[in-house]
Amino acid sequence: MIRFLHTADFQLGMRTEYLDRNKATRFRAARLQAVGNLMDLAISREADLVLCAGDLFEHNGVDRKLVSDFLSTLGSRPGMPVYLLPGNHDPLSADSVYRSDVFQKQPPSNVTLLSRREPLKLESGKGTLYPCPCFQADSYDDPTDWIEAREDSDGIRIGVAHGNWSLVIGDTRSDHPIPTAAATSRQLDYLALGHWHSTFPDPSAPASREGRTFYSGTPEPTRFGERDSGNVLLVEIEDPGARPSVETIRVARLRHQEETIESPSQQTLQELQARLQKVESPEDVLLRVRLTGLTALDSLGPLKDLQLWLEDESSFFHAVLDRTKLLPKPSDEELDQLAPGGFLRATLDRLRRIAAGDTAELPPGWTESWRDQEPDPAAAARRALERFYLRLHAGKEG
Repeated sequence: MIRFLHTADFQLGMRTEYLDRNKATRFRAARLQAVGNLMDLAISREADLVLCAGDLFEHNGVDRKLVSDFLSTLGSRPGMPVYLLPGNHDPLSADSVYRSDVFQKQPPSNVTLLSRREPLKLESGKGTLYPCPCFQADSYDDPTDWIEAREDSDGIRIGVAHGNWSLVIGDTRSDHPIPTAAATSRQLDYLALGHWHSTFPDPSAPASREGRTFYSGTPEPTRFGERDSGNVLLVEIEDPGARPSVETIRVARLRHQEETIESPSQQTLQELQARLQKVESPEDVLLRVRLTGLTALDSLGPLKDLQLWLEDESSFFHAVLDRTKLLPKPSDEELDQLAPGGFLRATLDRLRRIAAGDTAELPPGWTESWRDQEPDPAAAARRALERFYLRLHAGKEG
């Protein structure tokens, strides 16, 4: 049996334009700290090795002091073997960070760079690694296509690659495409992938338990909108040919949180602020509040209060209020100017009458079943008026 930690996409040295200098330094430090944390996790869970599937650095020009600190962190746990794969951000090109003096002179004894596309027998004798390093940032070639058929002496076969798992038919992106059935066709017991920053597929989902291909995701989230980042995977494989057992382990310290409020009112803004004041460990949270749609004058006071609180009084690691897609509710005159006549004006006037409670304007198909779905036609018309205005305004701006 072999047990290992699968991780990827540290993105050490990544840029953080949306943070000030002090917070950006702390943000990058958290990523290096995460490396030490996952090494400790591998030791505590008695893993045989740590497998890093690419993009350990944001680019090949990262500060060499960071490279030295990274190697020192890995070397401070000398009993844990670590295997590093170059990815598309840090490919093994002529100017690669892995060819730099600091990397060549200081690699700890427990660190192995997976620089060749050839089988590598594990020292433990438990299996064979099939590394698929990236040699350039972009490629249309499948990095796993060199892997040959199973031999009796291979033991447990573990592939490690960095690229786009081509689950969509016709996907022609140049980020190192990996066929959907690569693990099966290459006779791999497990294919450890890097490149996608979220864990995929969910190892706990029933459909995934028969799978052999997984993205670990990044151990520290890199941006807003990542679905399931901040994890590493603990993988156990009993014997050659056995299905892997995969466990997701949360390791992130920082977390990104988004809140979206559509057409905010005085009540919804006050409720949001009350909810945010109860967030656990706000000093570890990067928060983005997005306000969209329309807002009335009576909500402007709470909106200003929320903005001042986020800027001056909150204890979040980082907080920003995005109002770029929020508009004030228009007056009747403004609506009339956007729809001065024709079909648009007729539609506008009809919605206004329904919003005012004129049921005679309801369409003939307003059946009992439809009333069950929307019992208040006036409220539905008011929402439609908002969408109507937003579309007209977008058309005018465009």
